[in-house]
Amino acid sequence: MKRLLLLCLSVCGIAAGTAAYGQAPQEESRHEQRVREREEKTREYCMYMDSLVRSHVYVFKPQSMQMQPAGRQQQIINPNFRMDVRADYIDLYLPFIAGRVPPYRTRVLNYTLTNIPEYRAEQSEDGQEWTITFSTTIVGSTRFQFTLTVTTCTGDAMLEIRSAENNTVKYNGFLTKNY
Repeated sequence: MKRLLLLCLSVCGIAAGTAAYGQAPQEESRHEQRVREREEKTREYCMYMDSLVRSHVYVFKPQSMQMQPAGRQQQIINPNFRMDVRADYIDLYLPFIAGRVPPYRTRVLNYTLTNIPEYRAEQSEDGQEWTITFSTTIVGSTRFQFTLTVTTCTGDAMLEIRSAENNTVKYNGFLTKNY
């Protein structure tokens, strides 16, 4: 009787193990399907970011700023700060830390830039990044150099503003469509 019970349990265990083993390829194929779907969504997002940069119609929204080389990082909570890029002008509304030596002054760059002959957008060889540069004279005769680096697959963007009279200020944020 004991042998019969053990034999039945063994057969049931083998059958259960075979059934569980048979399900593994189905789970694996669902996993592979999810991986392919995620890869496709990532490709679509990269193409979307490429089209934004190529269109010259986008908004850079900063989330933090930091004076270089070793200033403290400051969060930017005000949703109104931004840099709107259009085909024929750039609308700049960003906080800025002015000065070379203390005491530094926080001020707002609030300008519409209409003459930007040096605007360049260059894609890296591997297609993962865009570097957008332009220069302009604002605040009297102060010349500012803008460098925006965009990572296409993550949407991350970093803007650096340089000038001879001030330390470089770096902004971290993202790009979005300009409506």
